[in-house]
Amino acid sequence: MNEEYIGRIVGQYRIEAVLGAGGMGQVFRGVHQLLERPAAIKVMLPSFAARPDFRARFLQEAKAVAALHHPNIVEVYDYGDENGLLYMVMEYMEDGALSTLLKRQATKRLPLPQVLMLGIQVAQGLAAAHALQMVHRDIKPANLLLRHLAGSEPGREHYLVKISDFGLARLVEGGVETVTGTPMGTLAYMSPEQCLGAKTIDGRSDLYALGVVLYEILTGSLPFQISGVADAIYKHVNVMPPRPRELRPELPSILEEIVMCCLAKKPEERFANGQALANALQNVLGGSGEGAAVPVSASGPGLQQASLQTRTTLEAPASPTALPAPPTVSTMPGYSDVPRVRVIDESGRTLQIVEVKPAGIIVGRQEGSDIVLLSKQVSRQHLRITWDGKEVRVLDLGSSNGTLLEGVRLMPQVSQVWQERQMVRLGPFWLRLEGSSSPVTVVRSNVGPAPPSGAARPVGMGSSTYANYAAPTVASSQGPTSLASERIGLAVSPKTLALVPGQAATVQLTLTNMGSIVDWFTPTVEGVPAEWLHGAGQEVQLNPGMQETVMLTINVARRPSHRAGQYHVLIRARSREQPQEYSQTTCLWTVQPFSEETLRLEPRRAGGRGRASYTLAVTNAGNAAARYQLEGEDDEQRLRYLFRVNPLELDTGREARVGLTVQERRRLIGREERIPFQVHLKALGEQRSQSTAGEFINKALLPPWIVPALLAVVLIAGGALALARGLVPLPGKPGAVASTPAPNVAATLTALVQTGASTATVAAVSSQATATAQANATAAAQNSNQATAATQANATATAQANATATALANPPPPQAQAATTLVTGLSAPIGAQYVSAGDRLFFVEYGGKVSLLANASGSSPAYSVLGTGYSQLEDVAVAPDGQTLYLTERGGTLYRVDLAVGANRSQATVVASGLAAPQQIALDGSVAYIALFNDSGPLGSVVKVDLSSGTVTTVLSNLEHPIGVLMASDHQTLYVTEQQPDGSSTLSRFNLTIGTRTQLAHSQGAPFFFLHWANSLQTAILVPERSPTNEVWYISLVDNPTLLHSVAHVGAAPSDVVVGTQQPGHFFPMFVCAAAANEIQRLN
Repeated sequence: MNEEYIGRIVGQYRIEAVLGAGGMGQVFRGVHQLLERPAAIKVMLPSFAARPDFRARFLQEAKAVAALHHPNIVEVYDYGDENGLLYMVMEYMEDGALSTLLKRQATKRLPLPQVLMLGIQVAQGLAAAHALQMVHRDIKPANLLLRHLAGSEPGREHYLVKISDFGLARLVEGGVETVTGTPMGTLAYMSPEQCLGAKTIDGRSDLYALGVVLYEILTGSLPFQISGVADAIYKHVNVMPPRPRELRPELPSILEEIVMCCLAKKPEERFANGQALANALQNVLGGSGEGAAVPVSASGPGLQQASLQTRTTLEAPASPTALPAPPTVSTMPGYSDVPRVRVIDESGRTLQIVEVKPAGIIVGRQEGSDIVLLSKQVSRQHLRITWDGKEVRVLDLGSSNGTLLEGVRLMPQVSQVWQERQMVRLGPFWLRLEGSSSPVTVVRSNVGPAPPSGAARPVGMGSSTYANYAAPTVASSQGPTSLASERIGLAVSPKTLALVPGQAATVQLTLTNMGSIVDWFTPTVEGVPAEWLHGAGQEVQLNPGMQETVMLTINVARRPSHRAGQYHVLIRARSREQPQEYSQTTCLWTVQPFSEETLRLEPRRAGGRGRASYTLAVTNAGNAAARYQLEGEDDEQRLRYLFRVNPLELDTGREARVGLTVQERRRLIGREERIPFQVHLKALGEQRSQSTAGEFINKALLPPWIVPALLAVVLIAGGALALARGLVPLPGKPGAVASTPAPNVAATLTALVQTGASTATVAAVSSQATATAQANATAAAQNSNQATAATQANATATAQANATATALANPPPPQAQAATTLVTGLSAPIGAQYVSAGDRLFFVEYGGKVSLLANASGSSPAYSVLGTGYSQLEDVAVAPDGQTLYLTERGGTLYRVDLAVGANRSQATVVASGLAAPQQIALDGSVAYIALFNDSGPLGSVVKVDLSSGTVTTVLSNLEHPIGVLMASDHQTLYVTEQQPDGSSTLSRFNLTIGTRTQLAHSQGAPFFFLHWANSLQTAILVPERSPTNEVWYISLVDNPTLLHSVAHVGAAPSDVVVGTQQPGHFFPMFVCAAAANEIQRLN
């Protein structure tokens, strides 16, 4: 394909040779037919050119790039679309790319001046493009093209560098209609905002990539070794690279700071634009002893040789680190009416503080100067500083070694404005301008003698050793023996602070020894609890004129006792040498309010004839007073709610117990009615609320058995009367009544429940059983011709049938009275199964363990680990033999474990793999039903796995992240819990034969998890709801509609709950796997 274009005419250019190829197209060397000007011709791949949208974007981008004219940007001569051939004709750079130069110099680093000049040129080219709102998005050595400049020495060549491929990165990314969210750029050079798919990217993204290029040239390696897209995104966004001087110690520290500034994670922390970066690199070049100026005017075929000009440079020391970074210091405390100059050595120690006089001050080596700096690198009269009442200016007096203001060399005899907190460099010294600041609460004291006129001063001090700080006098609260002192400088930042409970905040205390002796200062804080503070009480030693910063950390815990509001805080710094002296300042700290409340209903379930009483326990666990409104709600709006107090006002940390009466119309006769309801606690004026669930059992005035009992009495009485009159045939005589066989009530009810029969249908079966039992008892009595026996048998049979039917149809929901923690310190227990033989509870821990709790129902349960080596275990199912376990691993594997062989992963057998995040297992003979959560997609499924062959068949698809699965004994009814996108959950019943689905329950706060039968008849289900609800629910399948009945509030993030008994009508003990609490609980 490369050869087919050779000799072809494109526009006015003839293609002559292949230069290279890339992901979007090929690059050829060509020549203009008339001008004989060489050019580079980029031809897009046919796969791109065939797309109309790409062609339109290509032509639009090419037009924009062709308008870019700068000496450091490759010129675009022509572009077009000829019979489907997309091409761009560009300036030909005969010396190749920077990447080629770096390969040639792999064993030898480029000279530092050469690196600086390359960086300056690229930064200037980017500045020009960014000014036209054009961002490159793919700066890398392969896109920086070179042209050798004649006249430079061998081994110290100078190059003109030009940026190529402007606009092409945008084409791949989507051009004008950018596809957001897609990282674009070569992985090693991408900026953090590119990695994160930022919607808008500005020129500072290119400066990050240029910083990577500079790092690579200077150190010989990239900041990050990238292994893929995910690795690139993680490292560029989260990891700081090694500092360049760790790899190449001889680099100037100022250059290291420039590179690290380019590599800042946040765009706002980088250079503002390319010109600012170019200026910074130019300053380093000017101080490097090299005299090469950066060429900025050479371009086109008439390229002129750039002159190499000699620069006046600093008298740099022998060390390559001639320009160290300025020391980090804090603003001076104290108040002054005039600006102050602070003299600092290279270690950051304050040597001198001098006020700027209206007539100006002189800085130099000569005795008698206002500031005397004894160093050969400082001229006798080096610098003049003046102040006109509005601004401070500095003037270099023609010094030998120059003056740097914020890293920029001052022109001799040219006055320059000096801004507050800017740093001036003179030889080994730094000058910092300290403007006037707000007064600190410091009191002038006459305690102690003034330093004698001939007292020794620290090295480097001139005539004005100490500033005369004026400050208002403040009365001391420490009594007459404590005197505030101006000898102790104390500054606090910030003085006004907003504290969010649960989040740490910091305050900076700057201590300065403004006296003439060494002293130790101790900061203290008054006005807030000591438990809030970390860092107070540290003693700081300071020499005269020195200062130190102490960081004070304040952390207000989320407790009701830490009330919201304003706190007036007094911060003091006290002297050890003169204990009666101190400095103090006041601050205003505001603790922000937080809201938290709890609501409990006691009891959760109550009954009565038309009414029942409850107590609501309401606690304000926030740190501010609050007003609440109580409301009751039930689905059918049948109940009336009478609160003893409503609305309710509670101070912080207080609990109120409010009486609640629930009323419903009274009924003369019938069964108990269970009516669930909720009570809502709403904060007035705010959008937050708490809710708790309860249940009202409405009892009729007369029990339902009263009518059958009266009817039985009437029948018995009539039968006895007939017998007495000889109307009833005796045993053995014609007319004897035969008994009717009683049906299997339990089996019939179970079948009805699994098919979703209504309560009325179940009740009808119960009534039929009662009638049959009564008829059989009457027949037996008639055949035996014993009236008394008939009465007793009839009554007994009726009671037994009614009791059995009631227990089977809808037993009262269980409610735990006690919860006992059996074992703690687990690795997130998830799925469990109870085996009555040996009273064993098998469970898995998400951390990778298969575990056993023996004697689980007894007084001394024994925990042991059966197997390890797994990763992210979800569930365990025990086969009927009690020795074979099936395990699901979230990574996609179903294992079989033979306990006789061993339960470690190395001893397990893989039944099936490649499953999409398998969750709960439901064994059904030779197959297993498994819920597949599917971590990588929006929908999951339930599959059936043949445990012999490992064949996987999908039985339910397009489910919302299924978690729990439970198969009924009819082999066709499946119950499934699904986690919805909003974090809630549903429980549904599926009939696999006819393909129907019925939703039974819906959670609001958290997902339902694994499912288990509540009884052996499979007429009720237990399911836990995870954090923040942390509830175990009982769901009767006989109820229509089905209702959630709370069994217990348990440990954090319950994942599974199983019943530890097989006796009909018994529910306890239950065992709960609390994953987040890392424990197993037993409910009784």
